[in-house]
Amino acid sequence: MTHPATEISVTLDSELFRQLRLIAERRNCTVGDLVSESVRSRFHLHDIEERRAAVEALAGMSLPVGTWEELERESTSEACES
Repeated sequence: MTHPATEISVTLDSELFRQLRLIAERRNCTVGDLVSESVRSRFHLHDIEERRAAVEALAGMSLPVGTWEELERESTSEACES
């Protein structure tokens, strides 16, 4: 669902803007797109379709996960090695 855009003005220091512009060029989008994406992500403002897609993507993953005991044993043995 697309919502009508509202324009705001944001002041960024020149170095931050330069970095965002470089990222935007690599992603083939605008600095405004990056700022909007960042705000949605930071404040968890994703719509229901985006949330469903994320849940489906996670559910579809085939990750090698052991039992609780195996994970605990791994984490404590790694901590002892440090």
